[in-house]
Formats: sequence, C-alpha cells, structure tokens
Amino acid sequence: MATMTRATARKVESSSTTHSARIEQLTKATTKATTKATTLLVFFWLIAVILQLYFFTRL
Repeated sequence: MATMTRATARKVESSSTTHSARIEQLTKATTKATTKATTLLVFFWLIAVILQLYFFTRL
C-alpha cells in the first residue's frame, strides 16, 4: 500500500505543480496590486504636502 503507481505519482506531481503555479500567480497579482496601491498612496500624499505648503506659505 505504501508504493504508488506511476499514474498516481504523476497525478500527485501534477497537482503539486498546479498548486505551486497558482501560488506563484497569486503572489504576482498581490505584488502588482500592492505596488499600484502604494504608488497611488504616495502620489496623493505628495499632492497633499504640496497643497499644504502652498496654502500655508500664502498666509
């Protein structure tokens, strides 16, 4: 019972490969989304700082 047939071994290998590919795909997507969100956050923060400097120096 401890020995696996070739078909079962291939299926297990294929399954783990698919799982790894899914994890890799999710990681890439998450990284992309995080980068995009961070870029937007920095962009709006920069606009806020510039506006504050502009209005406070006018006072």
